Amino acid sequence: MFTAVKPQQYSHLHSPEVTFAGRSNVGKSSLINAILRTKTLVKTSKRPGHTSALNFFSLASDASPRTLTLVDMPGYGYRSRDEWGKFIMDYLGGRQELKRVFML
Repeated sequence: MFTAVKPQQYSHLHSPEVTFAGRSNVGKSSLINAILRTKTLVKTSKRPGHTSALNFFSLASDASPRTLTLVDMPGYGYRSRDEWGKFIMDYLGGRQELKRVFML
């Protein structure tokens, strides 16, 4: 769907969100590709820190009028989650649509 670094960029979404969060290079993007049965939709890299923004993907079905949004988050490094920065913590703390966070 789109990439975001500010709340204004995703505030219009109102579908349930499932967020994939965790350390750098743990396989968050690869897991989303596996769920979506593709190898190329979500970019992956052997180099840690490749994802630097929130990446939103829509998961829709003909069987249901409701969509689900998958969110690929940047990983945090080997030191702490503080490296995520304010925009990541604001996202995690402020989204009413956020239903699940998968920590990998």
